[in-house]
Amino acid sequence: VGPRIFLTAVDLEALFTIAIDRATGRQLWKREAPRPRKESYQKTNSPASGTPASDGKMVVSFFGDFGLLAYTVDGKPLWQQPAAPRLAFSVSQTESMALLAFAWDCRVGVDVQQELADMDFAGVGQAVFSAAEQAALAGARGEAGAEFFRLWSRKEALLKAVGTGLSEE
Repeated sequence: VGPRIFLTAVDLEALFTIAIDRATGRQLWKREAPRPRKESYQKTNSPASGTPASDGKMVVSFFGDFGLLAYTVDGKPLWQQPAAPRLAFSVSQTESMALLAFAWDCRVGVDVQQELADMDFAGVGQAVFSAAEQAALAGARGEAGAEFFRLWSRKEALLKAVGTGLSEE
């Protein structure tokens, strides 16, 4: 967001939210999250799989092993909200928007994407979409880009809700 890139990381047992200077790659700040429990994860994920969301003033991170943490973009802690065992959370961010979803006693997954025009939609679709999804993409004709991102967002939101990722397994 702006001149900063925000990410989450895990180092041995510690969980972090980190800010990187977009121009230089220099680490601007690093904040450790509490870790009162350890959840199980799909083997291609980690406790730091979530992507922080930011509106340019605040950055919010979620760790399943703790909950929500908010900081100013300069790294000053704003608030923390430990996750209740029955609270589910999903976040997605793209260049111009962020989406946060919360659910009680059920799974939730969200995804937002910024549409790109210069992409091989059919080629990427063959690698990640089911036969039915590929057929829908092929039938989109002049709207292939919009259909691709509709399918991609639905798939990614579902995979987030069920706790898996895109894989060949």
